[in-house]
Amino acid sequence: MMVDIFKLMPHATAIRQRIADFESCIQQEFGQNIVVSIALIETKYQIDAIAKLVSETLNFTMTDLLTGRKGDVVLARHLAIYLCKEHIHKAKLKEIAYCFNSVHHTTVMNSCNVVKDLLETKNEAMTAYYTKCQQAINKIINDENDLHKGK
Repeated sequence: MMVDIFKLMPHATAIRQRIADFESCIQQEFGQNIVVSIALIETKYQIDAIAKLVSETLNFTMTDLLTGRKGDVVLARHLAIYLCKEHIHKAKLKEIAYCFNSVHHTTVMNSCNVVKDLLETKNEAMTAYYTKCQQAINKIINDENDLHKGK
């Protein structure tokens, strides 16, 4: 199920390098404002990658994850938003909200609070979802680290 995301992630370093090269060319030619928009593209890519990982790990479609209004899919969306905030430090709340079809940064704040509360109270469903998704993310991180070490 998660094969697609795993195929993309080892290439993240090469993509980042190409973006960095492109940023420097644009910066020399046009100035700082365009460089910021390139950084937003990278952030959006990272948010989309986490959303896709969550949807595939928990067996939801992306459409369900982004628009579903019932039970488990709402928990999954809250978790995806929480993981984006936890793992993508450059992402602003409004950027994360936008990627999840919301216009308000408070949506992200609410999702993070819901996940934190459910994890603190050891809610079974959220704990299981979080554990599965965190394991998938850790595998990607470890695979990328191994790639850098030449394993």
